[in-house]
Formats: sequence, structure tokens, C-alpha cells
Amino acid sequence: MDDRRQSQRQNTTLVVELESPDGKRGTRVGITRDASSGGLLVGCSSRYDVGQQLVLVLQRSPAAPQMRVRCEVVRVERNPAPSSAFWLYLMGVRFLEQVPNLDQMIEEAIVAHRLMPS
Repeated sequence: MDDRRQSQRQNTTLVVELESPDGKRGTRVGITRDASSGGLLVGCSSRYDVGQQLVLVLQRSPAAPQMRVRCEVVRVERNPAPSSAFWLYLMGVRFLEQVPNLDQMIEEAIVAHRLMPS
């Protein structure tokens, strides 16, 4: 497989909202599997088309302001994981603009995950 990634990925879990720019599909929720400065791998219950542009809504914490970032779907596949009943699809998206403080957001999510009781 041709790997076109230009940024190192970090395994991280962030809850994101997905919106189509025209608003026709409403807001959907997804959860990241990994992230980099160039994009995200998102598990979601809705299937989007490769090339479709979306608005991704990110939030570092409930008290933090939301960040709205334009992105483009670059890959879609059925989620092969056994626990994929809710997250039916895995979708690779690339950012169409720079995401402020994304590295810090990823690091905070990784630290928070480590602190969760197992």
C-alpha cells in the first residue's frame, strides 16, 4: 500500500463532530483512532464519500472553546474490528487548514487515556 502520510501519527482518542458544509446531513459524532498534524482516522456510524469536504468540530475539554476545521475525506473502509457495531466505518480525513494547538490536544488526550482506570 502506498503510504502518503507526511506526519507521524499518534494513537489517540478524541470525540469529534462531523458536519457537511451544506448542512444536509446534520451533525454526526465520531471518535478518533489516531491523529497527526495532517489529519485523523475517525470511526463513525455514517459513510462519507472520498473527496467529500466536511467541517470537523474538535474540543479539548468541556470548558474549552470548540475549534471548527475544514477537512477532506481521503479514505473510507468498513471497520473490521469486532466492536465495530456502532463505529461501522473508518474514515481518513486530511485537514484543509492548520489546526491550532493540535499537538497539545493530542498529548492531553494520550495523558488522559493513561490516567483512566483499567
